[in-house]
Amino acid sequence: MYVFALDPWDQSKAFLLQFHVKKTGQLAAAVGEDQWAPVSVPRSSQATVDEIIAISTLSLHEARNRDFTMAFNILRLSTPPPPPADGMDDQDSYIPSRLKSKGPSEVAVKSDNAPAAQVPDSPVLVVQEEMFRVVSSSLVLLDVLAEYLDILNNISALTTEVMQRIIEVLKVVS
Repeated sequence: MYVFALDPWDQSKAFLLQFHVKKTGQLAAAVGEDQWAPVSVPRSSQATVDEIIAISTLSLHEARNRDFTMAFNILRLSTPPPPPADGMDDQDSYIPSRLKSKGPSEVAVKSDNAPAAQVPDSPVLVVQEEMFRVVSSSLVLLDVLAEYLDILNNISALTTEVMQRIIEVLKVVS
């Protein structure tokens, strides 16, 4: 009996290919089923945009010295991810559980004197002080792009391949 072991590079590329096929299909379905009517923007989606912008404005020196562990961690708006399963490290369990762990679209906020209140979804997405009304497929695209950025963060050796896949994803929605 022969056992073929893939080296880490091949495993990473196989993971990316499987991930890309899944996300491209998810996005194509979202675009095909979209009603093209404006939707409200969950706080988690706004937090993702804010985090992407914050990271993109760092200098190269700041970026090299910053800990990017869970850089696009919108889990802080809800519960922490479950502990990793046996034989899996945090990176393995984080990416698939990311969207499931976002929690409710409303987040409890508590000030010093007031009881916890609910922060409602916003009617617009704010990107660098510009407001945009969005449709549901654009929120799916935002989540997919954030997941690709998570992969870049966790498997930096795949930078070129991930960027090529992001271009392919953008072609799906154009």
